[in-house]
Amino acid sequence: MITIIVLVLVSEFLYGLFDGEMDTIKFRPQQSWFPESKWYISNPWKDRSWWIKVPFSMLLDGWHFVKYLKEFQRALVLVLIIVLLSNISFYWLFASIGLYAYRGICWELTYGN
Repeated sequence: MITIIVLVLVSEFLYGLFDGEMDTIKFRPQQSWFPESKWYISNPWKDRSWWIKVPFSMLLDGWHFVKYLKEFQRALVLVLIIVLLSNISFYWLFASIGLYAYRGICWELTYGN
């Protein structure tokens, strides 16, 4: 039980940290983690290919990369908690990737409309 509590606390800490960085990139890019990186603080959304738009959207810019970190760590922790509670042994990293992909598909279905 202590392990689950620690996982949740670490997850929430990282979620808040990444969420704050997303706002910093958007509203105060000069105070972001990498203010000198053109890729990190810009948003070249007009020049993106299908590969960057759909399967590798986390590589578009820093904001999308930090959003990926925020969402993927949440999916990873959820899967780890399920593994700990149900005592099942499967490839939890692949399940985390699958959960993240599922969330992305659901997002794409609503965003595209």
